[in-house]
Amino acid sequence: MQKVMGEQELTWGITDSATGDFLGIIKAFNLKAADGTAQISFITKTHQPETLLLQVVQRTVKFIIDHFESDQVLIHLEELDDNVIEVIESLGFKSNANANWSFQLTAAIRANF
Repeated sequence: MQKVMGEQELTWGITDSATGDFLGIIKAFNLKAADGTAQISFITKTHQPETLLLQVVQRTVKFIIDHFESDQVLIHLEELDDNVIEVIESLGFKSNANANWSFQLTAAIRANF
């Protein structure tokens, strides 16, 4: 709770708007890191459409852009999944190695994301 109140970490539940079924969670953290690197992690139920992940990661990045001064967003994947990698790379994340993907929040990205 202290991290949430200090704007260091936020976690959202993901539900199906039609059925109310729980689909997963997404977390944004290190939102005020000294190095300017915010991070995102997520867990979804298996066999979710790629559009779900695309939408929640995109909205989380937009939230970070709108509310924090981060220079980049980092995603670390515990399990490498080609579908997940395709989704995050379609948003502009680049592989750094060691299962890390980063997205530089340039002035142009911040203005047009």
